[in-house]
This record gives sequence, structure tokens and C-alpha cells, in this order.
Amino acid sequence: MGKSTRQLKGTWLSYWEQFTAKEELDDVFQFTQLKLQSFVGHTAAVRALCTMGNENSFVSSSKDKMVKLWSLRNQGDGTHKSQCRFTYPYHRKAVFAATFLEAPRLVATCDGVVHVWDPFTGAVVRQYDLTRGSPSLLVKLPAPSPMLIAAMADATVRFIDTRQHSVQHEFKVAAGPLGLVRCIAVSPDGNTLGVGLSSGVLSMVDIRTGLLLGGWRAHEGEVLQMKSCSNNTFITTSVDHSITMWKEDGSRICSFRGANEPVHCLQISNGQIVSATTANRIGIHSSLDQHAGYYSTRLRSDVCKGVISAMEVLPLNKQLLVGSDNGSITLLA
Repeated sequence: MGKSTRQLKGTWLSYWEQFTAKEELDDVFQFTQLKLQSFVGHTAAVRALCTMGNENSFVSSSKDKMVKLWSLRNQGDGTHKSQCRFTYPYHRKAVFAATFLEAPRLVATCDGVVHVWDPFTGAVVRQYDLTRGSPSLLVKLPAPSPMLIAAMADATVRFIDTRQHSVQHEFKVAAGPLGLVRCIAVSPDGNTLGVGLSSGVLSMVDIRTGLLLGGWRAHEGEVLQMKSCSNNTFITTSVDHSITMWKEDGSRICSFRGANEPVHCLQISNGQIVSATTANRIGIHSSLDQHAGYYSTRLRSDVCKGVISAMEVLPLNKQLLVGSDNGSITLLA
């Protein structure tokens, strides 16, 4: 066969030996700190990562005002440094959000202005100027919806139909001055919006009617992350070091032991909780209940430079993308 850049070697060989040794239906994510690849090009902190389709490419956004499209492939021996396939150049401020809309096959990114663009041609499809409202977050509704939700500084959210040229409607997400919106999450059925506020309060909104379903003080400090794990349950993290599962009516289901630091990156994948802290500690809870096992490991300095600022789990390939405050992105397993 001869020498080839596509031949498995180094940590890629170790990864595939480990991957193929697992049971065919084993969806458990096991993190062993294998460094598979690095992605270089950003010059400031990575703010968001999102994978596309079948996990063969991903998009990153950064404080350097750039959004980059990258390929994911078996390449090198773990030391290879990849360049991006395409840079989206039209943002004017730090880009804090990036998401992929599955049905229309479009990317949405935001620096105060929401840009919707085609990742295959690089063409701009639409732009929505929300700068007067100072948006801080942008999420999508579950596929096949073309809708986006932007959280604003005045504790409101605005709904954007990417097929239209204007913002569709606006909902209030908190009853009274309860602080800034720190995180939002949409239930899998697209009916409920969970909102975490800087006061530690959680608020639930019916997306179909705009009515507030309820709100309660969930944490002593501000809410850092929020993810939905079913149509009526959400998981939150806070500066008080806690990770907690809630029903949408405000009742606490359980708290997850293990984390000794505030969790600022959180993903739910195949019934597991994958988390990261500012101390570069990756933690995995084995299930979504009070009996969940937990293990964690701190990333070695040769695996990840800088402090973790963004994280994305690749459930199909059982890999982890990590972005740092110095602009580097690393693919791990």
C-alpha cells in the first residue's frame, strides 16, 4: 500500500483500536485524553463550537470576530495542525454564538447582528440587526424548525423565522427585575423554553403562547448552564458548584455529586452528562439520575493550551471538541 497521509497511526490508531473494541451498541462516552488533532487560525478566545450533520465538519466562532468552517477527518498521528476550509468574514464584533439549522442546512451566528448563511457556498442568506436590544445568547428550536431564539439584555427573548426578513415576536421571560439572562434551553418537543438568570432564578415559558409557566430560585449564585434532557426536565449548573435536575414545575428531581468547581460548559449525550470547568477538568456523569456514577480528569497542558471556553460532544464518533481562551481548538477522545 505504501506510505499515505490517510494511514492510521499514533493516537488515531489508538482511538480506532479503542473504538472498534467496544460493543456495537455501546453508546457510553469514555474519555481517555487522546489528542487526535488541533485546529489553528483563531487569535482570541473561542466562544462557540457546533458540529454539522454527520460530524464530518464543524463551525467555530471567536472573540476575534471570525467564524470558521473546519473539516473533521482522520489525519496525522495526533500532532497534526489543521487549517480551516472557509472563514466567514462579515462580522464586526466578537461572535458569541454559532448554530447549525438542520432542515434548511444553514449556519446562524451572532455578534449582536444575527447572520444566517450557507456553509457550502459562504453566501449570506439574511441578517437581523438586534444590537439595540444587546443580545447575549442565540439558540435554535429542534429540527425541522427554521426558528431561532435570541435572548436580550432586558430579560426578553426574540423569535426569528429564518425564512422571513424580520423578527417574528418577543416574549418576556421573567416576572420582575431578576437579573440578566445567562442561559436558555429549549425542550426536545419545542414547546417549553427554560431560562437561567444571574439572580439564580429559573423561569419557564410556554413557547406556543408566550405565557410564563413559573419561576423559582434554583441556586444561590447565578445560573451558568442549562440543558433540556426531556420535554419537562432540565439540568442546570451554577457558580455555587451545583449540578441539578429540575421539572418544569420547579420541583427538584436530584442533584449530581462530583463537581468541586463551577461548571461553565455542559453537554448531554446518550444519557450522560459531559461537563467542563475553568480549571480544565472534564467530568462525566454516567446517567441522568441520582445514582449516576462520576469520574473526572484534568486536561494535561500538552493536550489543551489555555483555559476551556467552549465544548462540543460528537456522540457518533465519541469524541470531544474543546476550544480555549487563546483561540486553539482540539479534538479529543
